[in-house]
Amino acid sequence: MPITATITETNPIKGTTTTPANVAASTSVGVQSQITRMEIPGVKGADGDITWAGTWSSATTYTQNQAVQYNGSAYVALQGNSNLIPSSNANAWSLMVSKGDTGTTGNAGSAGAAGATGATGPQGPAGPQGATGATGPIGADGIKGDTGNNGTAATITIGSVTTGNAGSNASISNAGSSSAAVFNFTLPTGAAGPTGQTGPAGANGAQGPQGATGATGATGADGDDGAAGAVGAAATIAVGTVSTGLPGTNVSITNGGTSSAASLNFTIPRGATGATGEITWKGGWSNSTAYGTNEAVYYNGSSYIALVNNSNVTPGTDNTKWNIMAAAGAEGGAISSMEDTDISSSIGDNSIIMYQNSSTKWKNVQPFGSVHGNIALDGGTF
Repeated sequence: MPITATITETNPIKGTTTTPANVAASTSVGVQSQITRMEIPGVKGADGDITWAGTWSSATTYTQNQAVQYNGSAYVALQGNSNLIPSSNANAWSLMVSKGDTGTTGNAGSAGAAGATGATGPQGPAGPQGATGATGPIGADGIKGDTGNNGTAATITIGSVTTGNAGSNASISNAGSSSAAVFNFTLPTGAAGPTGQTGPAGANGAQGPQGATGATGATGADGDDGAAGAVGAAATIAVGTVSTGLPGTNVSITNGGTSSAASLNFTIPRGATGATGEITWKGGWSNSTAYGTNEAVYYNGSSYIALVNNSNVTPGTDNTKWNIMAAAGAEGGAISSMEDTDISSSIGDNSIIMYQNSSTKWKNVQPFGSVHGNIALDGGTF
C-alpha cells in the first residue's frame, strides 16, 4: 500500500541547561562545565505500521514498511526489495532520520587519584667479594694424634667412552681421584682405508705393563708423632679382548675384571672403505656379515652393491644401503605368453609358426591343410 505523510507545524525548539552528571547514563565525575540539552520535534512519520528490521543487509529481502539503519541514518521500505542500498535507491527506500553531525569534543576530565604503590622490585646482584684478610697467628701445637688407619687400596673405574673425529688425538682423563680413578676415554675414528679389499683383523695387542703402585694412604689426624698408615695395595690393569667392530660404530671399552684388577676389553671399529676402490664380490648375502662400501652380494637371483657400511639390512629393502647391479630375469613360461606372439591356445594338425610383418607378431597357421598326414599345398597334393 502507498505511504502518505502530512507535514504539520512543528512545536518551537526548546532547550535546557544542566551538568553532565545529571544526564542519564553519564559517568562524568568532578567539576564540569554546564551543557545545553535541545529538544527538537521531528517530522511526523508515514501512516501505517512500521516494522524495525535492524541494520540493512544485502542478503535480506525487505517488504513494504520495514525500517532499517544504514550508515547512521534510518530508512523505510516503500516497496518490497532485495540488495538495494537505501541511500542510493529513492524509489525503494525513504529517508526517515538522517545521521546527525559529529559533536564538538568535550572538556578534559579532572585528573584521577594516584594509583597504589607498585610491588617491590627483585633483589639486586651481590656485590664483589671483599679482599682477603691478613693471615692470623700460628695456633698452638695440637695433641698427639692416634695412629692412622691403614690406607685403602686404589681403584680404577671406566667412566665414559667417546668416539672422536678421524685424525684427532686420543685422550684419557681422570674424573675421579688419584686413589679412586675414573678414566674417561676419547678415541678417534680410524681414517678411511686405502683403495682395495679390506685386510684381515690384526692380532690382539700385547698385554700392557703393570700399573703404578697406588698412592700412600692418608696420614691420620693432626698430631706430633702419629704413625703413617700402611701402603695401599697396587691396582693392576690388563688388556682382555680386542675386537673389530663395524665401520662407523662407536669405540667400546668394558672392564671384565674388578676395580682394583681391571681387565679392559676393547671393540674398535674397522676403518671405512676407500671411496674409489674396486668392487669386492662377497658371494651370497648373510644377515650375520658386516658389509663395507663397494662390496657386492647375490640375493634372490639379483646382485647388489653396498652404498654405505651396513649389517643385517636385506638388499632391496633400503635403497640408501644397497643399489641393484643386475636384476633377476623374468621366469620362463609358455610361448603364447611372449608379447611378440599371437598363438592360439589350441593348435590344430599340420600347424606351423610364421612371422606376420603387418602385425609384427608370430602366429600359428595351417598352410598344408588341417588333416594330419594329408598334406595339401594351394589345393594340390604331394
